[in-house]
Order: sequence, then C-alpha cells, then structure tokens
Amino acid sequence: MRLVAMKQALSRAQGLCGRGAEGAVELLTFKKDRSVTVTAAGGTVTVAERGFSSQAVEVPAGAEARRALRDACKREFPRSNKLYMRP
Repeated sequence: MRLVAMKQALSRAQGLCGRGAEGAVELLTFKKDRSVTVTAAGGTVTVAERGFSSQAVEVPAGAEARRALRDACKREFPRSNKLYMRP
C-alpha cells in the first residue's frame, strides 16, 4: 500500500472502469477510516463505499462506471490530496 496523489489514484481506478478490464483497487484516506473499492469483472464494475456512506453500486463498464466512481470519491474524499492505494 502506498500514498499517492489523488489524481494518480483516480486515473488508476478509472482504468478499471473501461470495457474488458479485470481487477480491483481500493482507495483509502490517510487515516484509513474511509474507502472506495472498485472491482471490475465480466463487463460490470462494482463501486463500494465505506465511511460516510456505506453502499455498493454495480454498473456496466464505461462512462456510467466512471461517473459512479467520481461521485463516490467526491462524497468520501472531499478534501483529500493524497490517498493510499491498495491493488
């Protein structure tokens, strides 16, 4: 697990939102009390939040998945500049 810039972490997570991508990545705050997990498999992407809001959304890969990820990150990391990224 390493501390990276917010934009770098989001670009890595958005890479999983594309069609044909497989894998998972977890983004955590510095205190590790809030997280967003992105899991891609079989043409669907699951965006799971834990922290301020605890919910999981399953969406098809593509623009809708990127939008769900962006909304979840705005909700969970409103003032964060650096995030821990766990592949």
